[in-house]
Amino acid sequence: MESSVRSTRKTWLIVVAGIAAIALIGAPVVQAATQSVRVKGTVTVKGKVKIVDTNGQTISASPVADMGLLGARGSDGAVDVRTFGGGGGLLGTGDCTASVDPPNGDRPNSTTVAAAADTIINGIIVTGTDAKVAVTAPDLNSIIGPGAINEFRADANTPNVFVGLGNGLTVSPAALIFTCFGWDGTDGSGNYTILGQ
Repeated sequence: MESSVRSTRKTWLIVVAGIAAIALIGAPVVQAATQSVRVKGTVTVKGKVKIVDTNGQTISASPVADMGLLGARGSDGAVDVRTFGGGGGLLGTGDCTASVDPPNGDRPNSTTVAAAADTIINGIIVTGTDAKVAVTAPDLNSIIGPGAINEFRADANTPNVFVGLGNGLTVSPAALIFTCFGWDGTDGSGNYTILGQ
């Protein structure tokens, strides 16, 4: 009888020890699956990391590289996200010779970029030896006054001018009109191109 009591106690001890071992081993596994862990120091991730944006697409991101001639650092934790800067779309083009009607395929001297919140101008190219491109927004005259918002010029010394708008110029709430002529307001010699998305 004593031997069967010992056997029962031994069996119970083995069962309790097994349960305790499972609890001790299983707890860190469950905890690791549900707990966020802070990491100190540098963490290197190899391979591509997909970040899901609001459209369910992926965004390409990397740490900000050293910038400029002096190698300035980006702020800690900053991420360089590559976006489409535009310039791939041709929004308009024109000629700076106002008196030429386009009988031979010449371009007009004025181009209107219609107002649209999703139309963004990223660059303006002006070429020629006597070209001045004036940008106006007649619909905003009551707010900003009449006349050109800005002018871009090319001459014999600088026959190729590129105006890059890094953040883009949204054509809203009014249309923008680009008109090219010579520096003195008469016929000029040159062309312009408007790039955007």
